Parts: sequence; C-alpha cells; structure tokens
Amino acid sequence: MKASIYVSLTFFAGVHRLKPFRRGAQIYNNPNRLSSASAQHILQLSHLMCITTTYFGSVSRAKKWFAQNNIVLDAKPIELCSTAQGIKQIENSIMRLTHGMTA
Repeated sequence: MKASIYVSLTFFAGVHRLKPFRRGAQIYNNPNRLSSASAQHILQLSHLMCITTTYFGSVSRAKKWFAQNNIVLDAKPIELCSTAQGIKQIENSIMRLTHGMTA
C-alpha cells in the first residue's frame, strides 16, 4: 500500500504545485516548506486515493476514474480535490459505490 500512497502524492501534487524536495536538514531550512494546512490537505488526498484505489482495485483505474466526468459529482473528481468539501463529496461518492449505491 505504500506504493499507492506515493503514487497518490505524486498524482495530486499539481493541486498545490509541489516540487520534489530533498530530505534531512534541507526540508527544515526550506522557506517553501508546506504549511500545516497544505500538509493536512495532502494527507486527505492520500487517504482519498487509498480508498479509491481499494475500491477500483488498481492505481491506474483510480486515476482514470478521477479524470472522467462523474454524473453524481457533476464534475471530474480531480477538479473537486482542491477543497476539503470537494474531497468529502468524492469520499462520500466512493463510500456509496462501496455499499452498492450507484445513483
């Protein structure tokens, strides 16, 4: 599951326009370090990607689902990922799918 989380962070990095960073002391001395709100958002996104990947069975299928228009959400799921409310809507949609409620 660790690989799925890494893929999700890479996949959603565009939401915050993140660039790969170095480890160690360079993180702490970096003025472009993530704020706690951005870090929380990234954790929410990684959790969302994990439950989506679990439902669809693979990262590639989950990524494809995020990129397609969704009738229930009335948008592409990736477009809703920039806000906490959008993440919650997507999470609720996945939970409904998990429990067999398709509409």
